Amino acid sequence: MPRARRALVVALVVALCPRASSARAISREDAFVGYSERARGATLRLTLDGDGAGDARAIALRLREDWAPTLARELAGGAARRGSFYRAEATPEAGARDGYGGPGPPYALLQGALEGLRGRAEGEAPIVARGYACVIGSGPDFFIATRGHAEWGRAHACFAEADETSMALVDEITETYAVHPETWGRTNVTVLNERLPFSASIE
Repeated sequence: MPRARRALVVALVVALCPRASSARAISREDAFVGYSERARGATLRLTLDGDGAGDARAIALRLREDWAPTLARELAGGAARRGSFYRAEATPEAGARDGYGGPGPPYALLQGALEGLRGRAEGEAPIVARGYACVIGSGPDFFIATRGHAEWGRAHACFAEADETSMALVDEITETYAVHPETWGRTNVTVLNERLPFSASIE
């Protein structure tokens, strides 16, 4: 290689090295629009107020970005902080049928409202199974299913799922807490005598 050309190559290498060493590492969030590292594996923890029992009285919901990407990212970013449960439906007896032909009442779910929860199904929503947390309409109301609801098809946007440790608390509320009957439209429901307020945090 001619001496002049060698000198030019060396000069270019020296000039580029400081820039390479000082360049900021590019994360996946920078590289891909709409990607959220925080949402991947994030958990939405709903801790009941005034319980005094710490984590034992919290419901942990693992956000599912693969089901509801926009909603999961917003929740992971702290969009929701407060809410309350107001409806508790035990598991229906075998053979129970409501006015729509499906199992129930009761309807095997814990229902509440979460301030800041907004969203609808994106793509094909999964069929509701035990432990799935789903938006009602476009929010802020939601429910956690205590049994599968194939009869509802894919009508609800599922955004998270609870593990069995958390489901033990959900089952306790739906099966043992004091409730009273009400009729909403054509649907007979069981409503908690006292709302259960909770705080929401992301882990």
